[in-house]
Amino acid sequence: MADPNILYKIFEYRLLSEDSLDSDYFFIQYLAYILTYIERDCITDFGFKSVEFNIKPIVEKFRGEYTKEQVTQQDLIHFCLYMSNSNKICKNFLIKISLYKQNKDEFRNDSKLPDCVLDDFIRFEDRIYNLSTMFNKVVESYSDCLGPKHKSIYNTDKHRSFLTA
Repeated sequence: MADPNILYKIFEYRLLSEDSLDSDYFFIQYLAYILTYIERDCITDFGFKSVEFNIKPIVEKFRGEYTKEQVTQQDLIHFCLYMSNSNKICKNFLIKISLYKQNKDEFRNDSKLPDCVLDDFIRFEDRIYNLSTMFNKVVESYSDCLGPKHKSIYNTDKHRSFLTA
């Protein structure tokens, strides 16, 4: 039986992501809840916390906006973890889109997702692909700025975020 709490979260983040098209913050959470609904707990609580983390203050530090604070190694861990986990969510979602396109009826029956959510699979495919590409480039670039100790913390945290490969 489908978890009504997760289904509620799917619709909540679907609406939030539609209301804030200039930001991918809620969109990533929307995708994460869909994956969890389909795969049952594939993303850990820690993984959800990492993509719910507001990276805007860190981005402002990078840009020097509103603050003269420097980006710390801890900031970089949070930033890279958000980007890395968002990338993994996108990649996993692209696999689901491919499965959906191969056999829509079977996927619809197995996933038990509402039709409006399944329609989003095709509607957002290009957006998800582009986000994944961008997240990957950002992670490659910024994770190199982590010192050895903090890179180890980042790698450990990255692996705590998902239960499946």
